[in-house]
Amino acid sequence: APAQSVSLDLARLVAHGRGSLQWEIAMHLLYDAPERCLIMFQEASSACRAHGQWEQCLLLVRDAPGSSMFLYDRASAACRMAGRWDLCLQLLEDAPRDVADVKRLPNLIETASMACSFAGEWEWCLRLLEDAHVRSDALKRLALLRSASIAAGSRGRLDRVFEIWEREPRREGSVMVDVSQVLRSTGNWPLALSLWDGIRRGRGRPKSVKASSAELLSLEEASRQW
Repeated sequence: APAQSVSLDLARLVAHGRGSLQWEIAMHLLYDAPERCLIMFQEASSACRAHGQWEQCLLLVRDAPGSSMFLYDRASAACRMAGRWDLCLQLLEDAPRDVADVKRLPNLIETASMACSFAGEWEWCLRLLEDAHVRSDALKRLALLRSASIAAGSRGRLDRVFEIWEREPRREGSVMVDVSQVLRSTGNWPLALSLWDGIRRGRGRPKSVKASSAELLSLEEASRQW
């Protein structure tokens, strides 16, 4: 009977959680159920994440009857949507490393990096780049590189941008495109156009960060007179 009750409650939760209905329904179904299982928490978490309910996602992480990287993943995504980069980092630190779905950990790292990038926290983006779980994942590493370059560019730290650029010379075009987008969004069109011209001409990566900074300073000076 208890197992049958859980099955019925889970079926109701899936029907509400994965559709377009309100997240409140999913939460009521979960917490009103006489018996709860981890999958029910995961379904409720998906519904809350879809509606940006980051506080509810954190509640589900706390109350779940067992550890699940999926719950941390959903909560981190919801916190990123809310601009809570600090909570994304906290979730990454607290996430269990000894669970069956630990393969989701790189997703948490990428989500935290994106959240930090939007906030201009480039130092944290660089720290996340050093995590062993993304060193061998070329696509995840590129995503983190781009987050770091955007964050540094948004803070005006173009010297750091080129340091990041030199970490992955084969991806220099992607990094420069991101930096150019940041400069355009902040109104620095002349420098953005110069970077775009460098991409178009297939300019090789700088020989040194110092030389790159000097070049950018001259471009910035020219942009003031533009």
